[in-house]
Amino acid sequence: MYRNLNSFLKDVQVLMHARTALFKNTGIALAAFVGGGFATAYLVRKNMRDAGHPKEASEALVIFGSIGAAFVVVASRTPPDLISSLLGIGIPQFVLLLAVLRLTRYGDFSEATSNGAELRSNWHAFAVGVAVNLLLKGLFYCTGMLWA
Repeated sequence: MYRNLNSFLKDVQVLMHARTALFKNTGIALAAFVGGGFATAYLVRKNMRDAGHPKEASEALVIFGSIGAAFVVVASRTPPDLISSLLGIGIPQFVLLLAVLRLTRYGDFSEATSNGAELRSNWHAFAVGVAVNLLLKGLFYCTGMLWA
């Protein structure tokens, strides 16, 4: 049995992290390329929350969501003649999202993985990116912001 509360809490924390599955940075990068800032915001928030950092999870949601929203506004205000493809806006957004992910603490999960957290498949993150992409396209179509 447990002699004190600290040893019990330590075992509970180890068990919680052992059942946690985090998204790899490569998976987040795939989702960022396909789904943009909103997919990245969701995945990084989920990682931070599952790693036991709820305050950083909300910060990540605001930071990456703001980047995604800024690029959506730019894309919606740019005439179709100036954008030959979505890659014209997608690549700078992708580079910015990866830079923020690598330069901040949001991409470092070494503590959680050393405590036994598993890593999710990159395909799962890619599927999240595709789902966000389809939701955004549906939103654009419904609001008339998607040009033919």
